[in-house]
This record gives sequence, C-alpha cells and structure tokens, in this order.
Amino acid sequence: MFRLVAHRRHPPPAQPRLCYPWRMDTICDIDLMGDERLRGLMTLLSFGVLVLGVVVALALVLAASVEAVDLGWMIALTLVSVVALAVHELVHAAAFKLLGGPSVRVAFGAQNGLIYTSAAGSVLTRPRFVCVLVAPTVLLSLAILGACLAVGAPLLGWCLFALHLSGCAGDLIMAARIATERGCTHVRDTDYGCELLRAAGEPR
Repeated sequence: MFRLVAHRRHPPPAQPRLCYPWRMDTICDIDLMGDERLRGLMTLLSFGVLVLGVVVALALVLAASVEAVDLGWMIALTLVSVVALAVHELVHAAAFKLLGGPSVRVAFGAQNGLIYTSAAGSVLTRPRFVCVLVAPTVLLSLAILGACLAVGAPLLGWCLFALHLSGCAGDLIMAARIATERGCTHVRDTDYGCELLRAAGEPR
C-alpha cells in the first residue's frame, strides 16, 4: 500500500525547522499523490463515512424531531461545506506554524483532485506531525456540529459533520500509518505526502 524505500541517511539541513537529531534514517515514504492503492483506500474510507452518515441522518429523521429540509437548508449545507474546505486547510497551516515554529513555510495547492497544505522539508516529531494531520478533523468537525446544535439544526449539523469527516480520509490514514510505524521518531513533510524518519541510533 505504501511505497517503501531503502534506508538512507540525510545530511544536516541548512536551516533546521526544529531541534532534532542531525542524522536521520528514512523508514518509508507515504505518497498520497501517486500511490493508487492508497488513493483507493482513501476513496473507500470516504465512501464508507458518507454511507454511515446517510444511515444516521435517516435515523434522525425517523426517530427524532429535527428541522425541516428545505431550499434554505440545502443552501446552508452547500455553502458551509465549501467554506469548510478552505478552513480545513487553514487549520492545517495554523497547526504547522504552532507546532513547527515560525520558520516553517506553508503553501497551499491542489493536485489529482486533492486540496492540500504543504510545509515541504519541515521535520516535526511524530506526535506533533500527527497533531497537524488530525487538527482539522477534530477541531473543525466538532465546531461545525456544535454550532448547528446551538442554533437548533441537529440534522444539518450531522450532515455537515459527516461530509467533512469523509473528506478527512487522507489525513486519518496518514496519521494512523505514522502513529503505528515502529521506530518512527520524526516525520518530514513532502510535496507528495510525508517521509517517516528514525533518529540515527534509535532501535529499529
């Protein structure tokens, strides 16, 4: 599923983004842009979340007193979903700056149907990189759901929650892969995904 590469060592970076061990061994790359099997898994997970979202939404309509679905409701669903795409990437960028330091340079782009935030070349510790990946999933999803519940629109809130969560499939897959990789101590962001690293001298 993930493109493995031979172990190699990296020279000290000219301008380190964070304080980290100078010598790193590469464990593997996660190629979110070019790995077709990985993209297939993302599509499957995203579709599964959408199906679950529809099932729960139907259950809410049948079993609870929820707001009416009318033209205004559909417009709100569309507009908030579009705005959430931009806010999602801004949360990634803010997390990179907060956890990676002010020297981290963030860029935005789109490729192969994916909108992404990149801090290519920046190296973060594994826990920090995982936090960058899941920050929008947790913060934005809960914020949308909470706001809709506060204004008495639980069905809209759930549908927006499910739509946003379905779009977080790539982030969640990468976070899970990084969190479960034995020996990974640091992660380098790349234009195509990320590179899992091990501090030289760490046990494999």
